[in-house]
Amino acid sequence: MLVPASLRAFADGVLARLRDAAKQPFLQRIQLLVDVAVEITGRLDGFRQDGVREPSLRLLRELARSLSSVPVDTAALDRVWQATIDTLQSLAGVTPTSSRTRPFWKR
Repeated sequence: MLVPASLRAFADGVLARLRDAAKQPFLQRIQLLVDVAVEITGRLDGFRQDGVREPSLRLLRELARSLSSVPVDTAALDRVWQATIDTLQSLAGVTPTSSRTRPFWKR
């Protein structure tokens, strides 16, 4: 599947910000996720114009909606954080690197 450059650039930028903020305090991480939700919402029309297909747009809308609900504890935040990474990697055509998937020799 060919991924429009605008979606790939957006996903790459957000993924870099998530990696950089992974060890930040709880409230700063929540703020970043809320910011990402706002950014996604603001860019949906542009992504559509750039040729992003409806299934991908639907995933982006669902991601933005899920990021608008603030997690109440660290475990919930970690789940939302990882789901955000997995979704953006999938949309950008990158193989997800979920922390739940470990090489067999490290199990």
